[in-house]
Amino acid sequence: MKYSITEKSKKDDEKIVRISLSDDATPSYVSGSKKKRRRRESVKREWKFVILALVLILSIIMGSVIRVNNAVDYITYDDIKGFNNLSAVITDRFDQLIYEDGSVNNYKIFGNLIGQGESIENSLINKHSDKLMSDDINPLLGYRSLETESRIMKTTLLSEESQQELADLFKKKNGCCFAYNYETGEVYTAFSLPQFNPNQQNSEYINRCLNSVYIPGSTMKIITSILAVAQGKENKKYKCEGSYTLSSGKVIDCTGYHGKISFTEAIGKSCNCYFAQLIMSLDLDESLELLNQLGFSVNNKKLPTVKMDELSRKNSAVEMTNLSSFNNIWGLIGQGKSRVNPIHMAQVAAAVVNGGKAAEPHFITSITNPNKTKPEKQIIHTATTKYTEFMSPELAEDTAEYWKKAVDNHYDLKGMSDRITYAKTGTAQVEINGRLRENKLLLGVIESSKTAFYIVVENSSSAPQIFSIANKLSELLPTN
Repeated sequence: MKYSITEKSKKDDEKIVRISLSDDATPSYVSGSKKKRRRRESVKREWKFVILALVLILSIIMGSVIRVNNAVDYITYDDIKGFNNLSAVITDRFDQLIYEDGSVNNYKIFGNLIGQGESIENSLINKHSDKLMSDDINPLLGYRSLETESRIMKTTLLSEESQQELADLFKKKNGCCFAYNYETGEVYTAFSLPQFNPNQQNSEYINRCLNSVYIPGSTMKIITSILAVAQGKENKKYKCEGSYTLSSGKVIDCTGYHGKISFTEAIGKSCNCYFAQLIMSLDLDESLELLNQLGFSVNNKKLPTVKMDELSRKNSAVEMTNLSSFNNIWGLIGQGKSRVNPIHMAQVAAAVVNGGKAAEPHFITSITNPNKTKPEKQIIHTATTKYTEFMSPELAEDTAEYWKKAVDNHYDLKGMSDRITYAKTGTAQVEINGRLRENKLLLGVIESSKTAFYIVVENSSSAPQIFSIANKLSELLPTN
């Protein structure tokens, strides 16, 4: 490219420089207006770069702030162990450790209630991980916590040693044991067998107290007794000849030949024939209404999920459409399609002896953060006592009176501690893999410790075994 320059005088004092372009010329002069224009364009480009750089820096800062503020959201419970080797601490009611550094001290007793990381959904660790994990994250060191002490969950549970004593009495049988204070709501035990083993594939994650329902056997007769007392049917006597034949021709068998007996005798002797005739005398609509009030799912009615410290429990259920049918009668006696949850049954028993209401069970006394300087700031969660009213005080008082008379005057007390003031045994036939097996059940109240309990020993033919568990429980409970 060449440039040639020619000059032509327009006036004596003025020269116009003309520039013509050719291939081999090199510019030696550029007009002042073009220089200014290029300078302005350069300045504009520089400002664009500055603005882009500022936007980039601001985005990095904002992203870092957001990530630091929301760091806890990215952390699973298992990451707690990476926070300066800290994890939550969980204790029993006596402040003895039952969980520390990501490990349950005794998985056999506590595993399927306390949990293991996030692998057991319906567990205390899983449901309360947000309260147990640090939300004070060091922005320079990533997810490392600035907290120097573990957060503490104190439970209402009996010691590991006490609960192990109870578990040993099951003699390798499956089942569960639930006991709680019906005035405060404190759960003393809710262990479940088979035991949870974190080192074994397909280990039992289910806590039977929370997640199971059982055929109730004769423990259901306490529920039926409440219905009878509510309708004024408790004064009738019926005859037992070892069996009772319904109008349909189906037969209700009894475990004995009791003759003509009263209501309290029938409870104490657990007479199927008496209860069959009693059930047929009940009013269907009144019975349905009261069963709903008692917390039963009747005829497959869907009920709200019951929560205990965010843990959910199963609802008890019963079928009742015709009080003359074998299936309905058999269900209210304790077989058939009736299914009960151990925790729910303990609550109803508690309401009978506690003026119609019972405290809602809870496992946690408190969750605290010792890293906070002010005591009031340390408290993350504290237990509150709430009550459920299952029946009127009058109905509860009358039912309790009949139940107590049955235990004192007509119950076979052999092998049962006198600490147990109310009790009702049950034997439930269960078909497993085509074979009939029996579960032993015991519903009871220990008034000295304000405790209601429900115990299930699966595939057991030994009544004394379930008494030995209840007796030991009565020895281990705190007294008021």
